[in-house]
Amino acid sequence: MLNIAIITCSIFLDTRRNSATVNSVGKTILLQTKQQKKYQTVCLKIELISFCLAQFEGNDGPVWTTDLGGIPVRWFPARWTLKERKQREKFQATIRKIPDSMTVATLWKDHRSHSFLTAINGLKSFKIVQTAKGDYKFIGYFEKWVDMRTALDNQYD
Repeated sequence: MLNIAIITCSIFLDTRRNSATVNSVGKTILLQTKQQKKYQTVCLKIELISFCLAQFEGNDGPVWTTDLGGIPVRWFPARWTLKERKQREKFQATIRKIPDSMTVATLWKDHRSHSFLTAINGLKSFKIVQTAKGDYKFIGYFEKWVDMRTALDNQYD
């Protein structure tokens, strides 16, 4: 059994949809939600089916984003404090004023990251954020400073 906390955007608000989506990856033991401005925290105790469990126990450390019903979600062990969750945001790289074609739907296809993202070594998670001016920016999260620095020094097609 695995206790996880999932942070995702407001698209995840419908509780009945949450339950159906979560049940597709395992047996839900407990599902709690908490609204936090435009985001929602979903605390979940779940008995994952075996192929889903592998996403959380990767060989190079677990991934920080996983698929939940076609939506990429960032996840954390539920026992982590806010300080521990914020530590994952320590090393981040931003692409400002991204093109309109760069959306979550184009970067997350067929329940996984687009090849553009998987080509970036050390990229653990991402999100797209709308700025106060109405532009969008891409934020990539890295576990280590060296991975972030390498990504910033390289150009990707």
